[in-house]
Amino acid sequence: MKYFVYIIFISLFSLNGHFSLCQKNIIIYNENMEPIPYVNVSMKNKGIGIHSNKNGEIAVDSRSYKGKFVFSKAGYQDTAIIIDANLNKIVLKNALIHSDDFGQIDGKRVFKLGEVHGEKYGVHTNSGKPEIYLKYFNSKEGVGYVIDNLKFKTTSDKNNAKVLIRLYAANNKLKPGNYLYEKAIEVDVKIGERINKIDLSELNLRMPKYGLYVGLETLIIPENVYSYTERNLLTDEISQRNEYMPNYVLHKYRGDANDNSSSYIFIGGEFYNMNNKELRLAMELKLKRP
Repeated sequence: MKYFVYIIFISLFSLNGHFSLCQKNIIIYNENMEPIPYVNVSMKNKGIGIHSNKNGEIAVDSRSYKGKFVFSKAGYQDTAIIIDANLNKIVLKNALIHSDDFGQIDGKRVFKLGEVHGEKYGVHTNSGKPEIYLKYFNSKEGVGYVIDNLKFKTTSDKNNAKVLIRLYAANNKLKPGNYLYEKAIEVDVKIGERINKIDLSELNLRMPKYGLYVGLETLIIPENVYSYTERNLLTDEISQRNEYMPNYVLHKYRGDANDNSSSYIFIGGEFYNMNNKELRLAMELKLKRP
C-alpha cells in the first residue's frame, strides 16, 4: 500500500515529464473572470499536455518546454499562447454555437444510430495525452430530431474516472465543425466494463444537417491515473506504467450506412482523420421526433 501511495504522490508533481504542479500556477478564466475547470492544454501539434484542475489551475515548466500551447474547452474558442514566466492568467472567449432552422418534422417517433452492444474488438487506451476521440453520426432521416440519449461502453481499473463529452456539428465537408452544445458534459465512469447512458433530452439539442460528432475526452488529471508494474520477459526488469482511465471499447465496422465516416482525434489543437475503416467506438445515439 505504501508503494502505491508513493506512485500517486510522484504523479501529482511530474505528469508527462514537462508539466508540474509544483511550479507557479496559471489560472484559466472565462470572460466573466470565473475559473474554467478541466481545460485541455497541449503543446501545439504535439501530444504532450495535461488538463487544468477543477479550479482552473495548471502549472507548466516553461524553462524546459518552448513553443505555443493550445487551450481548448467545449463552448470556448481554442486559444494558442506562448507561456512565459510572467504569465499568471489566461482568458478564453466564448465560441460560436451551431444552430439550424428546422421545419415540420415527420417520420418515425424514435430511432437509434450506432451500436453499443456486440463483440468487443479492442480498447482505446490513454498513456497521458490530452486527446479527444470522436465518433461520427450521420443520418439524413434524423435531421432535426431531438437527441434523446447517448450510450458508450468503457472499461476502467479505477472507480469514478472522469470523462468529458463534447458535441460538434459536422460541417458541409463532414468534418468536426462548431460546438452543438456550449458545455462539456462531465461523466463519472464506474470500475469494470460498463455501458454508460447519458440523458440529453432536457438539452433540446437537434440533429444537425450534416450530422454529429461525439467526442470522448479522458481527463489527464491525477484522479484518473492507474499505476501498475510490468515485468520485461526478456530482461526480467520491472518498470512502472501509468494509464489514464477509462478505456473506450471498440467495435469492428460492419458497413453501417449511418456510420460511413472515419473517426477523428483531436490533439495538439488539431483534428486528425484516423483513416481507420476497421474500428469504431462502441457508442449509440437515440433520437426522438420533436
